[in-house]
Amino acid sequence: MAKFIRAADAIRTALGCFVLLIHHCGIAGNRPRGHTSLAGADDVQIAVERDKDGNVIATVEHMKDGPSGTVIASKLEVVELGVDQDGDPLTSCVVVPSAAAAGGASSPRSNGSPSTCSRR
Repeated sequence: MAKFIRAADAIRTALGCFVLLIHHCGIAGNRPRGHTSLAGADDVQIAVERDKDGNVIATVEHMKDGPSGTVIASKLEVVELGVDQDGDPLTSCVVVPSAAAAGGASSPRSNGSPSTCSRR
């Protein structure tokens, strides 16, 4: 795991970019799966979940240089792009803000602990 973290940091340094690591959340409680060194090396932990209404809820659970607790709610909206050669509709999705954001949605796992998921 230490080699993996060093490699991700080397990419960040060499390219001057943001490196995102996606990690599975814990099965029970708020301890993430995997090695504990991930949580020690991250800059921010964001839990992304879908609520019962289909909204995508992103909750900042931990941020080293900023506030925790920010919640961003969005949803996928289908848009028509046109039709294919057979006349069938071509569609895609766009991400749009969700009304859940105005309602103060929060992650069902978020309890103030910075250990639900580890992401860098």
